[in-house]
Amino acid sequence: MEKILAIVGITGGILCAVADCLLDLKGAENQKLGKQKVIDSKWSQMAHWRFPASIIIAMFAVPMYTAGFWALMNRVDASHTRLALV
Repeated sequence: MEKILAIVGITGGILCAVADCLLDLKGAENQKLGKQKVIDSKWSQMAHWRFPASIIIAMFAVPMYTAGFWALMNRVDASHTRLALV
């Protein structure tokens, strides 16, 4: 069972990375604007489908990688219960 949870967790982590890339990859011409450099110049030109796709992927990925943490907790619990609880 731990092996299945670990595989599901790794898959969830990869899906989270994909969801993050949908929001972060804006192209080479992107510039950071504003006084604190937190505004991206290419936000308005990105494909609009990328935002909801990222949210939907993350909606499924977060519970999946939580299963990976659970598997890790179970593995650590076999040798050190306090550390597993932390």
